[in-house]
Amino acid sequence: MHANIDLAYDSHVHFFGVGIPAVQWRIAEAEVKLNLPKHLEQKKIIKGFGWSNKLPLSEFTKLTQSHPDKEFCLSYFDGHSSFISNNLIERLGFKSQNHKILKTGIIIGEVERDQLIKNIPHDNAQELREMALFAQKIFINNEINWVRHLTAREDHWTCLKSLESEGLLKLKIELFFSEFMGQSLDEAMISFNKLKPQTSDLVSASGIKLFYDGAFGSKTAYTSHKNSVLPRCSKKELEDKMKVVFERTKAPLAVHTIGDRALEDVIDLYTKMSKSKDLPTLHLEHAPLFSKKTIELLKVRKLNCIFHFQPSHWINDQLWYAENKSELQEHEIYPFKFLFKHGYPFHFGSDAPVVDCSKDNMIRGLELIEADRSASSI
Repeated sequence: MHANIDLAYDSHVHFFGVGIPAVQWRIAEAEVKLNLPKHLEQKKIIKGFGWSNKLPLSEFTKLTQSHPDKEFCLSYFDGHSSFISNNLIERLGFKSQNHKILKTGIIIGEVERDQLIKNIPHDNAQELREMALFAQKIFINNEINWVRHLTAREDHWTCLKSLESEGLLKLKIELFFSEFMGQSLDEAMISFNKLKPQTSDLVSASGIKLFYDGAFGSKTAYTSHKNSVLPRCSKKELEDKMKVVFERTKAPLAVHTIGDRALEDVIDLYTKMSKSKDLPTLHLEHAPLFSKKTIELLKVRKLNCIFHFQPSHWINDQLWYAENKSELQEHEIYPFKFLFKHGYPFHFGSDAPVVDCSKDNMIRGLELIEADRSASSI
């Protein structure tokens, strides 16, 4: 079943995020040391995810006290909530409405994090260049030569095309322009339409990306669990966004759907839209949980869908699942055999830098999925 999976293709990454800064931590009794790439050692604002592990809440105080000259905006859990240090909050004059207070900063959710990011200047052209080369090295070292970048902006495109023209780009990179980190959907669509004609073999303007729900770790996935939170926008708002993307760009559309209810909504909307006309491809991102309704919809009518799974995430997500699966409606996790049988393509991605892009992580995640599936199949 997995014989057709291209292990040299990482189908879900945040490419420039891998270079900003792929932070590694070394926690000792009397020391917290930042192990930064050289191109980031002098930067005042440290953005990133923690490459090799996620820093526990108890260590944020040590980190900020050990590096008082730095300001921190660091992803926590699974990329959908972040630690923001007090000195950065104060400098930006940012006011949070919903946060967890720590001694030296706060934890905020993805929506507020995106608002805060708008007040931080984008990395300049030279910084983007260094980040891209650093990220490229990480992927190549992991024997990956083709990636799909899900949070693209126009300056990302300009950087990659420049590297391509200089013969320094060694990866094939698909860019999906996203309503993310301060970029509006309108801006994403304008960039896509402008840059699509400049697509080359190595750098392609491939689609638009929307976010519907959050993640298990930050408890913002939209699931059938009785305590689930609502998604980032209503189903009607999502429908309007999907329609405008198809009408204004004719572009393939990727939608972030982690919870079973989120995936069900997106598949339901796309099914109804597809009844009247052929639509560009719908890419479903993450999609670890399929409700019974979703599976029936995919059975009844063959849809123009591609699924992008992140098995590595299950290493952590299975902890949430073990505690909550009894509260979910009837469902199946990662139904690879079903999709294969019904002709739906699927690929594997890492979600780097939220998760390390190593193949060992992916294989370990697949082993855990196989172990868990037998207890939850419909």
